[in-house]
Amino acid sequence: MNIIHSLDGYICREIVKRLHSKGIEVSPIHDSFGVHPNNCDELRKVYRELLAEIYEEDTLVNLLQEITGSDIKVDIPPADKDIAQAIRDNVNGYYIC
Repeated sequence: MNIIHSLDGYICREIVKRLHSKGIEVSPIHDSFGVHPNNCDELRKVYRELLAEIYEEDTLVNLLQEITGSDIKVDIPPADKDIAQAIRDNVNGYYIC
């Protein structure tokens, strides 16, 4: 099992699901997404929101528990609300859509 590909697949499914729920058609191509030019800003917003959610959740712990089938404890500091908000607000950043 490739953990990175699993997370990529989750992101792809979530982006498609969230955009479809808004009536936006999307064409996922591996780690890229095609939408009508009028919907590019909404795609960026949904993508940034999803990345912030992944940051805020116990993603690593959840993946390790799925892989091992046991209760894993990892000492990870809690998500910083300012960092999560910076991910959401990063409308002009080139590194997150």
